[in-house]
This record gives sequence, C-alpha cells and structure tokens, in this order.
Amino acid sequence: RGAHSRLAGEVGDDDGTRTLHGRILAGALPKGLVSAATRRRLHRRSPLARASLGKRGEASPSGALTGAFLSRSRQLLRFAKPTIPTGTVFADSASLSSIANLAKQGTNAKTSNQTVAQAKSISLVQPVGAKVLAGKLGALGTRAKGAPAPAPTPAELELRALANAARAGLDPDAILGARLQTLVRAPTGWARAQWQQATKASPVPARLQACPSFDAPLIDALIARDPELLMPGVGRLPADSIGLAQINGAFVEAFLLGANHELAREFVWREYPADLGDTWLRRFWDTLDEGGQPSFDIAPVDRWKPRALGTHQQGVDPARTLVLVIKGQLLRRYPDTLIYAVPAAWQGAVRIEGPQDRLHPAFVGALGRDVAFLGFCFPAGVDVRRDVIGSPRAGAGRPGWFFAFEQPATGPRFGLDLGRSQQAGRIPATWSELSWVHVMGTGPAQSHLPLSPLAARNPTRPYDDEGANTWTERWALDAAAMARITFQRPVRMLVHADQLLSAPSEQES
Repeated sequence: RGAHSRLAGEVGDDDGTRTLHGRILAGALPKGLVSAATRRRLHRRSPLARASLGKRGEASPSGALTGAFLSRSRQLLRFAKPTIPTGTVFADSASLSSIANLAKQGTNAKTSNQTVAQAKSISLVQPVGAKVLAGKLGALGTRAKGAPAPAPTPAELELRALANAARAGLDPDAILGARLQTLVRAPTGWARAQWQQATKASPVPARLQACPSFDAPLIDALIARDPELLMPGVGRLPADSIGLAQINGAFVEAFLLGANHELAREFVWREYPADLGDTWLRRFWDTLDEGGQPSFDIAPVDRWKPRALGTHQQGVDPARTLVLVIKGQLLRRYPDTLIYAVPAAWQGAVRIEGPQDRLHPAFVGALGRDVAFLGFCFPAGVDVRRDVIGSPRAGAGRPGWFFAFEQPATGPRFGLDLGRSQQAGRIPATWSELSWVHVMGTGPAQSHLPLSPLAARNPTRPYDDEGANTWTERWALDAAAMARITFQRPVRMLVHADQLLSAPSEQES
C-alpha cells in the first residue's frame, strides 16, 4: 500500500503532483496509456528506450500527447463568421469561439501549452526493465531532489532478483537462439568463426531477423479510439462552421514513437524474430509522394539526432501545413464539393482570386459524421502566418490566400434561391438572382408557381453567362424559357484565411 500511495500521489505535495504518476493524473494524458506504461515491462532496445537518451530537460514523449492539432492554439487559432452567399448550407453559419476558451470548458481539452508546461518537469529515465521502473517510481515519492537513494531492504533485493530472473526467462533472444541451434548444424573451421561473429551481438543473426513494414496510416486508429485525442474540443465546435488549425508536430512524433515501442514489446512477448532497432510504423497521415506511393512521416528512429520532439519529421511539414476544419451538413449533402486553396491578388482595394495554380489538399479525413478536415501543405518559402493570412493593406504586397468551396459541374439543377425578406417587390438584375421572395413576395409558402399573373411583374431579364451576352428571356414564355430562368449554376465560395486565423503583429509583419 505504501508503494501504491507513492505512485498515486498521496505522499508528497498537497496538490498530489509531486510524484511522476501524480503529475500524469493531473495532466491531460490518456489514462489507459499511462496505466499500460506503468504495468508492463519496457524493453531496453525498443525505439522509446533509444529516443529517451536525449538531452536532459527536453519534454518527454508523453508530454506531447495533447492532440495532433491546436499547437500554439492561443496565438494561431481563431474562428470567425465568413460572408456566405444566400442559398448555401452556410447561410446561418455560426461563429466559432476561440479554441483557447473551448479548451477550458472540458477536462480533456487542455491546450498544448498548459499540458506541456506540466509535463516539462517529467524527464524519462532510461527504460531498461522492471528494475529501473520500480526503483525510479517507487523512490520518487519519498526521496527529496538530490538526496542519495536509500539502501534497499531485503524484501526489495528479493523482488529485484525475482524481476531479473523473470526478465531473463522471458528474453526472446535466448529462446530463439536455442531454437536456431537445433535447426542449424554447427559449422567448423572458418565457417564456425564467421557464425560466431554473426551471433556475437545477438543469438539470431541480423540476416535471419524479420523486417516487417506497415503502410496503414495510424491516424485512423487514433480517430477510432476517440476523435478528441486528435483534436481536443472538436465536439464543442458549433454547427455549420469552418476554421483553421496548425499541426502539432511533437504529438505526431510522440504517437509514432510510442506505437513502435508498443509493437516492439509485442514482438518480444510473442518471441517474434524482429530486429528491435527497426521502425515499422512510420505513417501518421494518409499522404502520397510524387510517385503516388505512400509517404512516411518520420525517419527511422535509429537515425534521429538528439533533438526535441517535432524536429524529425519528413513528408508533411508542420511548419508549412494548415488544416481546414469543417463542421456541418455541407459535405454530407454535397460530398463531391471541391475544396482547394488559391493565392489572392489585389484589384484596386479588393482582393480577388489570383492567376496562380490551385493548391489541393495533401490529406483528408473525418472526425465523426459531421466534421471533416483537410490538410494543405503550402510551397516552400510560404510563411503560414505572414503570407497565407496576408495584410489588409494593398500597399503591403501580401494579399494572402483564399480557401475555395466549389460545387462541381454535374447534372443540371433547377430551382430558385431562398431569398431574403428585403427582396420582396424588387426586380433582380439577372435571372440567376431570382428567388422565392422575388416571385411570391413571402418565400416558398406554396407548392407551385402561378405563371400567368406573374408575367407582368417579371419582365424580360438578361442571363448572367460569362462574356458578352445579348440573350434575353421573358417569364412564362414557354417551357424552354422557364428551364433557362430556373437553371441553377454551380456555386463557388471563397473564404480568406484572415477570417480564420489571427493576423500577425506589426513586428512579425
């Protein structure tokens, strides 16, 4: 009970955060991962063991388990109400409050800044087995900082010996080596010397070890467990809203590192002859390279340099990537909607779509039935805060970027716009602007249109086709005229990034 009390944080400071386990319980880490890490044995050759030998004072991998999005949320993330054309699903778009305020409303939605600040005081020891784990955690609750470790009691010595014996008995190298000796005839002479050299580092030669690879992106498994693990506070987003988030690169690396560590322990437990120095799980995002092949998000762990988490990624660069988050019925009702980013350009004092090429998403995904996200990797040299947001001043030379929502040109659609009450009694400039309020005066209260009485109120109007147009048509002339008048052109909406992200300060500009 004494050891359990120390681990649970009952011994120590009043807030219960003096011990390692107490700090974890006070943070926003998934409790299931913490329990598994404290119960099971850590293998000395696993990726996590090698990665934990970094510089002192760096944040531990568990300190980054706060979500793949919302890095520096207070400075970067702000949702606003964009201007939405009438008749689209965004007609009553709700503004999304600051993600920092959303994070404070839920116990599992703390911001990454707060959680990392709590986790900085937790530095991983080298996980070489149950002896180190039990010794470090058991003594952390009672030993003052810098004080010498107390002499072990006879019971502790007996427990350590038992743990060492159990670890040696479960070591797969010895078992696999003995099994290999029964299958391979021991050579003699020069061949025997080569065999001894090959089995010097491990009873199983490297060329006989399995090297599996898994190409499935792990983001799907994370979302299936709980979407809040990917984006804390996603369940509190208002309906019919859009916003931008930045990738938390430290979380992505920590998640892949932990997944490889867990897989290494599974290989050890099942006596699978795998090289524990390999990195089998390297994909987090569902992305493809230029050749159309699955791309990797991290380099092999054994090639990592002793740097902080978030600095070993390849493929998707968090510093050049923004994630567009959409919540609403738009993509459910119109799943073929085209979404892309396009640079803006100045036309006088107004920003319009520029002539540059479109930027399509690098990866897409869904967080439940009504939340979708799309990741945009901007070209090299583009600052996601300075250049994508741009400046509202035309003289600054930074018009920023638009995010476009485009309805694809599919089969013909016919109908009228919903309209607004202010349009009653007015005549639209073109037939494409004709709404139920223009025709009926009060909106779609009837199931059909009385054609004849409205002919006088709706005189000849031009079409709104692009280019020079001299075609005109009159209401209720014939079926062809009514089809052309009620034809609905595809809709495209442009939302500027400065409506979704906070603008940088003048010093940053």
